[in-house]
Amino acid sequence: MELLEKPPGGTVALLYFTGHGLFNDKAVAASAIKLENRESLAADEVATESVQLGERDGTVVFFNACEVGATDGALGEVGGWA
Repeated sequence: MELLEKPPGGTVALLYFTGHGLFNDKAVAASAIKLENRESLAADEVATESVQLGERDGTVVFFNACEVGATDGALGEVGGWA
C-alpha cells in the first residue's frame, strides 16, 4: 500500500505483479492478491482516493496471477481486479 499511496519520486510507468490471486464470486470487491508481508490485498482496498500511483503517473498495471482476470457483477458494475 505504501507504493500505491506514496509513490517514489520518479515516474512509475509500469507496475508488474506476478503471484497468486483469489477470486471471490460471492463478493467480487473482496477478490484479492496474496502478498508476502501481509495475508492479502483486496480489490476494494485499492479502489480508494488514497491510492495516488495511477493518478499521478498514469501507471500501467500488469497482473500475472491466477484468478485476477475473473469478473462478476457488483452493484450494476463489473467487479474484481479486471
